Amino acid sequence: MQKLVVIAALVVGGFLATSCSDTDARVTATGPTTLAFEPASAFFNVSPSTVFAQTVRPSFCPAFPPFTAVLDLSISAGSLSLSVTDITVRFVDTFGVSMPQVTLPAPVMTTQFGSALVQARQTRVFPLSLGLGCATGQQGTATVIVVFRDSNGRMSSGQVMAFIR
Repeated sequence: MQKLVVIAALVVGGFLATSCSDTDARVTATGPTTLAFEPASAFFNVSPSTVFAQTVRPSFCPAFPPFTAVLDLSISAGSLSLSVTDITVRFVDTFGVSMPQVTLPAPVMTTQFGSALVQARQTRVFPLSLGLGCATGQQGTATVIVVFRDSNGRMSSGQVMAFIR
């Protein structure tokens, strides 16, 4: 009986000795996997950075504002294609009065611009027209906020400003 106990202790001790190690565990295919995501990169620009409001004739507020400013919004995609989901324009005149913000959601943008897609490593220009002067002055600052989804499905946003004179 004592021989059996000694043999069992040697077998258990052998298993315990071979299961321990002083090195790090090896990475296996069944171990946890870390995924590296490339950040969604997009660059925004409004040209010109100072826009001069043009007089509109005939004007009849609010349907036909007396002034209009045309902004060219350039969106440059990084290594991932982008789908613009909406563009919002906020205008605040020099007296601090703001007009209601204007948002162009995706279906409207597709109708207006043909597509809301910016291919990877490409630049796309979206011409925006902003009616001014009904409840605000004609000079101020326009802030353009762009929300987009990259080709991996991640949502991001960015903004750019232009001065209206």
